[in-house]
Amino acid sequence: MANVNTFLKLWQAADAEGLSNLFAEDGVRVISSQQLPAVGRAAIRKTFEDTFAEGSPFAGATLTAKVHRVLPLSDTIVIGDGTWVLSDKAGAVVLKGKWGNAFRATGSELHLVMESAHADIDLSKDRSWYATAHRETPAPANYGNAEKLLGAFQRSADRYIAAVRMQSAGALAAEFTADGVRVVSSLPAASRGKAAIAKTARAEFAKGSPFEQATLGVTILGLRSLAPGILIGNGLWEAKGPDGGVVEFGQWGNVMKVQNDGEIKFIMESAGGYVGPEQSEAK
Repeated sequence: MANVNTFLKLWQAADAEGLSNLFAEDGVRVISSQQLPAVGRAAIRKTFEDTFAEGSPFAGATLTAKVHRVLPLSDTIVIGDGTWVLSDKAGAVVLKGKWGNAFRATGSELHLVMESAHADIDLSKDRSWYATAHRETPAPANYGNAEKLLGAFQRSADRYIAAVRMQSAGALAAEFTADGVRVVSSLPAASRGKAAIAKTARAEFAKGSPFEQATLGVTILGLRSLAPGILIGNGLWEAKGPDGGVVEFGQWGNVMKVQNDGEIKFIMESAGGYVGPEQSEAK
């Protein structure tokens, strides 16, 4: 996938300007090392500048990535997902995770409409720092050309939240299209198709998991229609345990399809927990 290969080359060159130009002018970047999304090329360029800056834990790091699936959704919209690894100068893995992105074809080029990339999280590690971490305040939500679909998306989000509350893997999987994919930081690999999504969700709800008896909260920050019946959305999420304490929070960036009845299903969920400096300080 040419866009991914170019992304890797520009990363190795620490070219923040070049990387930001791989995004559409109205692109959004949703990554687990940031609490909030970067919207527009200027904000996206700033995230790369911060990454490459002296003193950054990622300065001088090597990024590799694999493409696991590419799926055209229209004549101009393509989605893809895969894995990535960030290694330090000595070759030691700093972070690794998964990505699930949406692209728009412009002539012979693909531009990122939304990058949603998240580091894998070990559910067995201490999570107490999430409850005390400083939380940044997001900008007002922007529903753009998809505002008329906000109600349908909110109903989908409410059903997903209810599935988590009921610990119903089947109900959660029902919110996906038949060929939907779930790319989340709490799982070691992407789950493809409703059966696999239900199976991995049951593991997340299992006894001893931090998400056992968890409640989920979701904030919608952005929605946008990319093609007839195809939209992207991004926002924030947090999970609380039975005692009301926060066990994890982070961002999501999803691709959705409007069904014949007007309801919305996920083609791809790409979400992950925040892995900022507070996590390292808590170790």
